[in-house]
Amino acid sequence: MDSYKSLITTSPSFHLLASLDAARYLMQTQGKTIIDEQIAVADKLKEELSKIKGLKIVNQKDIIKKHPQVSAIDKTKVLVNIKATGLPGYEIAKNLEHDHKVVLEKYEADNIFFIAILQNTEYEAIETAKRLKACINNLSRLKHKKRTHFPKFPIRIEKQISSYEIVGKKITEKILEKSIGLICAEDIVPYPPGIPLIAKGEIISIEHINYLKAIRNLHGLISLVINNDSAERILVVEK
Repeated sequence: MDSYKSLITTSPSFHLLASLDAARYLMQTQGKTIIDEQIAVADKLKEELSKIKGLKIVNQKDIIKKHPQVSAIDKTKVLVNIKATGLPGYEIAKNLEHDHKVVLEKYEADNIFFIAILQNTEYEAIETAKRLKACINNLSRLKHKKRTHFPKFPIRIEKQISSYEIVGKKITEKILEKSIGLICAEDIVPYPPGIPLIAKGEIISIEHINYLKAIRNLHGLISLVINNDSAERILVVEK
């Protein structure tokens, strides 16, 4: 009854409630078999991807070694480091989707991410690996192609004022180069990864500006939440 109350509204969705109950019943009666099949598909994908030059499967040991607080990972997910291919993950993702009809779950500069879902089969895992290999080969063969050298995501945070203190302050727009050292007056969020590059109240650094310029040079491969659509100016607190 408590679960029902947490979902019910003055306009209850009985379709949602029925769907949740059906999913619960499926997991209760066939859950282990379904999850085991998902893991088998993910394992097959890892096996096939590991045969492709330049790809490195990021396994559980790698993650735990770097992050000791992690004790286990979701085995239906496959994280692949593609740095050795010399191709950015953004470019691989867009080419995979456009030319090979494979949509990644997530992607960034050096990594791409797959997830095995209930409907996937081992045949699809094999086919996905084949298409990724073809994608990498095709992109690598392009002559005179300028490589994208993407800077590391800036992680240094220098908070000057709280975001709520921005309200009432005089705000102005500055071109990227002239905003360095000033207080940012907006949240700037690239996606992926969907993590704020700069948040309200933080000091803008040269690393932030270089990252923004790199995003701009990708011509739409990364979405950017920013006030200025061309990403040429930033809202700052006027001194």
